[in-house]
Amino acid sequence: MFAASLLLLPTAAAFVLGSLYGPGVHASLNPGNEITTASNSIFQSDTFSAAGAIGSLAGDKRDPAIITGKWSLDVQDGAVAGFSTNLTMVNASGRDYRTVELSNLSSAEVIMDANGTAHITGVVALTIDGTEKLSGVHATISLVKFRALNMTLSEPDYLTEPIYGATDPQEQTVAATSDIMNEGSGIFGSITEKFRLPQLPNPFK
Repeated sequence: MFAASLLLLPTAAAFVLGSLYGPGVHASLNPGNEITTASNSIFQSDTFSAAGAIGSLAGDKRDPAIITGKWSLDVQDGAVAGFSTNLTMVNASGRDYRTVELSNLSSAEVIMDANGTAHITGVVALTIDGTEKLSGVHATISLVKFRALNMTLSEPDYLTEPIYGATDPQEQTVAATSDIMNEGSGIFGSITEKFRLPQLPNPFK
């Protein structure tokens, strides 16, 4: 029996290491909403946050508008808790330089589809060049498989084409909540926990 136990030790060790370093991490506290992250990990959640960069082209291909910036999104219990985007725009010829800030995403609806994409619709406020303000701008945002950002705005006319961005792997976090137990209950304390994507190397590669 003792010898058999010794033979099983390498298998057990491999299982533990595989759990720690394997690419597939699954949180199933809240079934029904799957999010596939940039590391191909799948989380079941309606609470998540993400941030990243924007890089897009719009307008005339002979002199396109170059759009760069940063974005962040926070969803709590299926509702948008925070959203901000800061854009810098300039044409390839160097003309029409401007900055655009998006904030106060409201009247928002969050829908998670089966492939792990979050679809968000609502209205945002825009501040252009720090002074000009637009309110009630309709926005449609898709966080595709938790990797790519697709965003469209109803106005102004120079921002109605799709705006594209990517999720920063360093900023991706996902929280899973349970509908069965109250937050903070159970022997492990709070069951609402943020999961940062593993940055450790995989020893099995």
